[in-house]
Amino acid sequence: MTIALPAPILRVHDGMVVDANPLAAIEVGRSLDGLIGTALVDLFELADRDAVARLLGEPVPTTSVTVSTAGADRRRVELRAAGDGDGRTVVVALRDRTEERLLHAVIDAVADSTLLLDPEGLVRWQSRTLGTQMRGGPEAGLGFNPLERIHPEDLPGVLDASAQVVAAAGTRVRHVARSRSVTDDDAWQLIEMTGIDASDDPDLGGFLIQVCEVEDAQVVDSLAEADGRFLSLADAAPVGILVSDRLGRTVYRNVAAKELLGEPDLLVHTDWRDLASGASRDLIDGIVRGAVDTGSPGSVTTSFEIGGQVRWLRVHIAPRRTASGSDPYLITTLEDVTSEIEAREATDRLTHMLDATSDYVAVFRPTGEILYVNAATRALLDVLVGEGAAGELADLIDDEPRRSWISAAMEELETTDVWQGNLELNTGGGQVIPVSAMGLIRRLPDGELDWVAIHARDISELKQAEHLLRDLASHDHLTGLANRALFTERLERAVAGHRRERSGVAVMFCDLDGFKAINDRHGHAAGDLVLSVIADRLRLVTRETDTTARVGGDEFVIVCERITDLVELGELAQRVIDAVNGPITLPNTGPVPMLPVRIRVGISVGVGVAGADHPEVDADRLLTLADTAMYRAKAAGGTTSVIDVLR
Repeated sequence: MTIALPAPILRVHDGMVVDANPLAAIEVGRSLDGLIGTALVDLFELADRDAVARLLGEPVPTTSVTVSTAGADRRRVELRAAGDGDGRTVVVALRDRTEERLLHAVIDAVADSTLLLDPEGLVRWQSRTLGTQMRGGPEAGLGFNPLERIHPEDLPGVLDASAQVVAAAGTRVRHVARSRSVTDDDAWQLIEMTGIDASDDPDLGGFLIQVCEVEDAQVVDSLAEADGRFLSLADAAPVGILVSDRLGRTVYRNVAAKELLGEPDLLVHTDWRDLASGASRDLIDGIVRGAVDTGSPGSVTTSFEIGGQVRWLRVHIAPRRTASGSDPYLITTLEDVTSEIEAREATDRLTHMLDATSDYVAVFRPTGEILYVNAATRALLDVLVGEGAAGELADLIDDEPRRSWISAAMEELETTDVWQGNLELNTGGGQVIPVSAMGLIRRLPDGELDWVAIHARDISELKQAEHLLRDLASHDHLTGLANRALFTERLERAVAGHRRERSGVAVMFCDLDGFKAINDRHGHAAGDLVLSVIADRLRLVTRETDTTARVGGDEFVIVCERITDLVELGELAQRVIDAVNGPITLPNTGPVPMLPVRIRVGISVGVGVAGADHPEVDADRLLTLADTAMYRAKAAGGTTSVIDVLR
């Protein structure tokens, strides 16, 4: 079955193509039917077939080689093979490495020649461009001294330039002089020579000389004739475009390139890379070497100092070859990305700050798609994922609170782009934390929501502090019982409920018997301990619906809701008396070690009751009734109770 993938793919078994997709057939210049059953090596030029065969036999699971296809439509393609390494069955992916030939004819029109001189200064090798121009043929120029073709008046300058080449190994030295034309010994032409000392290079072992005829107008005219449409587009392009040879000499530059490089006088035949320095120059040179040596394009974003300011340019360099296949020329595009880099740096700084905070930050689409979460939020989601959650922001808030929040927030965001409120976030293990949250939205031009940003801060400590403050404001600091303010509030509430429902309400006013003697004999610390113990005992014997409060030094009151049965009230009062009357152990705090002291205190209880037939009672009257009953219990000797019912 034909491979249905959006890339050129071949399946090869024992070196034969057994399956392919239409894209692969296009890449190798054959029909799909003509491709199946063909040996893979037969699809490529003879010089590359050994490389293809080695590719099939490589033991590495995935490897690649760049070769040329056979046939009239010659292409340079990269093959990547993946298989088990035994060469039986492999899958081969093809990638077109043939660059578009925008300026092929242009490059052919440029007089560009390269010579390699031996240590004696004689020509060992010359480029195809120069060889085809020699009247005696490609071999005619080998073994001669190129200085013999230099104009006598210009020879001293050329010799000085040659000395600079020898003295500065690896450095490019340029010089312009007159030389005899390669096609006409009686004609002189102005040339620019670039020399490099490559005597230490084991492959070259001599001096590399590149020669270019200095005819700026002719170069540009040739460029226009070869591809006028390219020039028209390039001149109007907002990005810088440069065409240069392998040594960096500029063949063409558009207006934007000169502006981006801050060089309005950037000329043909100058090396634009000289405007870069240090690390930037090294990066660009590395891409140029890769383009020249391997034919692979490359990109780098690097800084230039332009007009006293640092600007960031995205540099993309792609190799091109002339129609005759001579040395490559390079097409360079320059794009100013300073604002992009600065924005990215600002984003990186902001991201670093957000990751460093303990607050929770998230940015998401209205659909719930996560665009960004900071480190604290990621950690929270990871905990929930570990418990089986999906890792979505919805996991942080339970369904019902989330729906309520969204409803309230969306209503508010109809008229504003900012929302504030409180939420509770799941932290795992069934626990939640309160957070103060702020939401910010961004809208599309049509008014639809684009994204939502949420910033939430843990306010657990604030809530605890608020709870503590409320507790301090409504509870006795010594016993933890309700204080007078909370007692009054609860009594008013109970009386209001009785007025509505005639359900009954009672107040027990309790005063300790003999408490002053304990303070006088054992000290106030002992008295405080006794009060705390009694408070704990009162909690144990009263009902959950009752409110027990300390309203004075040794005075306690109990609000009893929904009760009218006098027997039940009498039993509750007796439980209070029995609980308080139990022995209390005081630690001995004297200078001489002694056994702990055991004491007893009593309590007098007065009960005021409003039954179903007294719906119009008020809180003060009921409390006064209980207070009067308590004094009657005191008068009866204490440690007893008296119950009075409203008449």
